[in-house]
Amino acid sequence: MKFKINLMHSITNGNYGLLLDDNITINIRPYYKTRNTSHPDFSYSKIYWTTLIVHESAHGFVNPLVKKYRNEIEKIDIKLYQEKLKELCYGDDLETFINENIIRALECLYVKENFEDSYNQYLNDNLEDRYEKIPEIIELIKDTNYQNLDILTIIKLFNKKLLSFHIPSLEEMSFRQKLLADEETMSYNAKWGSTINFPKEKWEITYKRLINENDKNFYAYLYSNKQKCFIGEVGYWYDEEVGEFITNILIHAKYRNKGYRTIALTMLCDLAKKKGISFLSDTIALDNPSISIFLKQGFREVMRTNEYILIKKRIIKKRWI
Repeated sequence: MKFKINLMHSITNGNYGLLLDDNITINIRPYYKTRNTSHPDFSYSKIYWTTLIVHESAHGFVNPLVKKYRNEIEKIDIKLYQEKLKELCYGDDLETFINENIIRALECLYVKENFEDSYNQYLNDNLEDRYEKIPEIIELIKDTNYQNLDILTIIKLFNKKLLSFHIPSLEEMSFRQKLLADEETMSYNAKWGSTINFPKEKWEITYKRLINENDKNFYAYLYSNKQKCFIGEVGYWYDEEVGEFITNILIHAKYRNKGYRTIALTMLCDLAKKKGISFLSDTIALDNPSISIFLKQGFREVMRTNEYILIKKRIIKKRWI
């Protein structure tokens, strides 16, 4: 089997062709990024051309393999992905969504091997585009040492979400105690003393402040369905002084650089939208690398000091009459 590449003029990026005479024809179209202007523009660079070829080539063998398991795909609860499918204009086509997750995982692995400095950025860009199964698929492929693409096992990953929110009990404040006491996790807080002491006698009053039934506060642990444990905390609260909803996302150092923060931020924004919140904000230290994640997800800088920047995102868009 051979891959034939056609270079074409258009404003879109590419598509895979039919299998003809044991050859797969790929159409590659050079373009400048216009649809996702917040993302890096890799156009006309080695990383753009090569990953595009990898992507469209992979469709030629991934799509037929996934198609064989349509009976398994029909068993997946589509409600888990309806919002994502709608945003990606896939309708109820879960099969296409699965194809894209697998192929983009292969893309990311290619980038890691050939453009390692761009890997985290490339992975986060794909996660921001709602392909949240990529980290799990990458781990499965790496576990097989790249020798076998187990499509059925990958499809079964879609039966459950990678991360979920867990409202902790009072006793589970012990996880927050460990989280705030971990030096590597709290290194971003170095200017304000790094780790935070959270003794048991403070649990109850903190719990009542964090966990309450109203639309102005939300607090939860991030639970990894793969790791079977808590990996961080997320939330937002309404700051009366500034009149803003302030976000909080803290991932344990052990679980960073896996794309979890990007997925968690997307989940938090989705929740805020359902609650009718128009804006989310955050103050981030200037030396905190997570700034880039927020900015790429649509947050904008609205104020800067010598120590931090205030960023803000409109969650609910204005409706013009």
